[in-house]
Amino acid sequence: MEIFLKGNFKSFTKLVVYPSEQKTSKVLINIHGLYGLSGDAGSKSRKLAKEVSQKGLAHVVLLNTSRDWNVYEDGNWKNMKKAFSGKTFKHELQDVRDVIDLILDQSQDLFGIKKEKLVLSVVGNSLGGTLASCLDDYFKYIDKIILAGSGTRTVFPSELTEKKILNKASKFKGKVMLLQGSKDDVVPLEAGDTLLAGFRNAKTVKHTIKGANHNFSKIDGKNKRKAYKVYVDSVVKFL
Repeated sequence: MEIFLKGNFKSFTKLVVYPSEQKTSKVLINIHGLYGLSGDAGSKSRKLAKEVSQKGLAHVVLLNTSRDWNVYEDGNWKNMKKAFSGKTFKHELQDVRDVIDLILDQSQDLFGIKKEKLVLSVVGNSLGGTLASCLDDYFKYIDKIILAGSGTRTVFPSELTEKKILNKASKFKGKVMLLQGSKDDVVPLEAGDTLLAGFRNAKTVKHTIKGANHNFSKIDGKNKRKAYKVYVDSVVKFL
């Protein structure tokens, strides 16, 4: 199922919903990284959504935040960046917040779950993990957060200082996993460690995938299928 929301930048936000094949009160939200997509053919996010929903672990919502869709072209790096030109961290965060508000407001119609019974988990990829760390006013609904290739410093212009991000993260009291690729050349590994340490009131764990790159699409420069499988298996095990 696809749902379209008014975005906070130039266009709409698109959600792709995978209902759980077993009854559950849990919903997993997947937040993509900078310039990315969720749920495109062959992607790790689609593989994750299918695995989680088929196992009955949770309903899954993949979100694609607003951008200039007339410009965006998946795989064309120049156009992918151009489609986000002028978008701010605040825009991105509000897109995510609007998605969570929709899930909370429509949980009964979407998943057959009463709002007071709803339990959310979040997978934040790269920038998505930084965004997830700033959802402090929604933490009461969230029991688990996966930070995948995330850190306190990103290439996205942020209105929040590292101190403010860590202050928000400190309010979370659930479980957090930092998932890192040992060969991440985009987000410094120490930036991920700093973000994880910011969740000082949560139960935290760190898992490093040896040889994996930033977006877990390669291990030692090759073997995309294996890299995706290890990523999906790691998230599923934590859930």
